Amino acid sequence: MAIFDINILLLKCLGLVRLEKKGALRTWHLIYFSILYIFLVICLVDSLILWFQSKSLTDIVGIFPVTYIVLISWIKTTLFVSANDKICKDIEFARTTFKNDKKIADFFKNFVTVCSIVYVIPAIWSLCNPKLKMHGRLLPYHTTMPANYSDDRQYHLVYGYLICGAFYVVYTDLEIDILIISLGIYCCYQFRAIRQDLTYTLNDYRCKNRWDDRKNTYDLKSFKIRFHEHIRFHQELLRFVTRIDEYFKMIMLTEVVCCLLLCAATVFHAQKFSNNAYLIHAIAVMAKLFVASFVCEMLSHQSEQVGNSIYLANWVEYSSDIRKDVAIIISRGQKPVTFTYQFDQMGFKIFLLILKASTSYYMLLRQTLGEELVSVS
Repeated sequence: MAIFDINILLLKCLGLVRLEKKGALRTWHLIYFSILYIFLVICLVDSLILWFQSKSLTDIVGIFPVTYIVLISWIKTTLFVSANDKICKDIEFARTTFKNDKKIADFFKNFVTVCSIVYVIPAIWSLCNPKLKMHGRLLPYHTTMPANYSDDRQYHLVYGYLICGAFYVVYTDLEIDILIISLGIYCCYQFRAIRQDLTYTLNDYRCKNRWDDRKNTYDLKSFKIRFHEHIRFHQELLRFVTRIDEYFKMIMLTEVVCCLLLCAATVFHAQKFSNNAYLIHAIAVMAKLFVASFVCEMLSHQSEQVGNSIYLANWVEYSSDIRKDVAIIISRGQKPVTFTYQFDQMGFKIFLLILKASTSYYMLLRQTLGEELVSVS
């Protein structure tokens, strides 16, 4: 299996990536995505209607987690679909330009599979253990779908709608973020490989010429070809990271805002309404943000280490033209590249800020709604 095959396959199943070959199958896939997107919009409208019909702060907080999750999923889906052709083109470019081996492909396969299974646990928990009572029947989530809930057939249709909506919303939210994380890990691997290749090429040529006083034109020509090829790869990788960041910075901003507002309300909802599925989902969202922050920190570190490693390779011993190329690489490494969320770089700094803000919002909700519940009782 090639690099990112499992990511692209899952996104195709969700209708978010078009098929490569034109024809009837691609047309049917486009219709399939249109149906799924309309279904997602219906879920969003359903949630927003409940949101605007809420009459108290307690009702708003109770409905907020599901409404916000659906809204974030719709925003991410819309942003991703608007740029999916460019994203797929760049992924294909990375496959043919940079180093790809079976180990990194197997890692992505296992990573995506495990995340896809673990992240859906809260939705399965909610669907298998419904605690919301509407019209005398138990449901996993709020809904405004018009139905006669005393009729088993209509009740099961509504339940099936909630099952399909929950899985599609959760997986669209997850798989887009997993693709971003996978691209970050892949770029870290490529920066590490380029750093090793550049350092090995410089040290290898120096060791050969230390014991050979004769001018070996062939070795010098071969060295320059390899060295310039590594420089080109480094430049292409920097451009690749910049393009990927342009595609996904708004999605990363959406994820940051989601974590900032969702976690506090979700934890409060889980505590007040004894629904552990929401608590597990909040933990999963924060774990996903932590992994993304860690990958962005590693990406920044690995891009910076390329220049640092070359600087320590005794490059002053080489000819002037090689020293100029080395100086260019060092200058590029002085400005680390990573993914951003529109305003600043992703990393542990923003993760800790979100964690701190979520705790403050949770304490505020607990104090405000605690007083409201006491006054009502």
